[in-house]
Amino acid sequence: MKGKKVLPLVSVWALSVLLVAVFLLASGFFRKERTVFLTTAQAKYSESSSIVLTNREEIVRQIRRSLKQHDQRIKIFFHAKKEAMSDVEPLTKGLMEEALADTNRPDEGDYLRFQYGGYTLSYGHKPSGDGYDYSLSIAPKYYTWRIQDEQVTKELEEIRKGMHFHFFTSDREKIRKIYDWFYDHVTYDRVHEKNTENHLKTTAYAAICEREAVCQGYCVAMY
Repeated sequence: MKGKKVLPLVSVWALSVLLVAVFLLASGFFRKERTVFLTTAQAKYSESSSIVLTNREEIVRQIRRSLKQHDQRIKIFFHAKKEAMSDVEPLTKGLMEEALADTNRPDEGDYLRFQYGGYTLSYGHKPSGDGYDYSLSIAPKYYTWRIQDEQVTKELEEIRKGMHFHFFTSDREKIRKIYDWFYDHVTYDRVHEKNTENHLKTTAYAAICEREAVCQGYCVAMY
């Protein structure tokens, strides 16, 4: 057509691919992997596990940080003097439970626990020196993307500003304002209330950003 420039088909295709790639990167589709290196000490046998980690508290903090960052895979490596493959699963379960325990922070504890659907675990070991080298790979299942959690944080800041809390605002008044906000702005999602596959509606993102959620979404958002 005269007077109009038409982009070549290849250029249009390349631009489309670029836009999709930018969206995926921004949305956290390509989640980074966090590798956590552990050391262990074989101290004594216990009823729960014969693997005793020398830096267990630090490892729990690392796992909690990874969950908050929506890391796709958490890799753990350690050396133990005895063969204890049967203890790996209970060890991992214990570490994850500690990482999800209450810390008195609103973005940890139950906020993390009820916005992810467990994890898959793969592990193995091989003889090395005076014992065995173990490798664990934990793949958490998240109900939201990292960018969605960031949107929740930004939206909450704006909501807090609108509530005009100050030094003399009592806890009772804060609770009343928060309750009123949810009552006025969030709709109960009756369409998906029995849909066990739609996990997004159980999250703070659904309540805060989409303004429509089921009971768990309300609770996690208030947390």
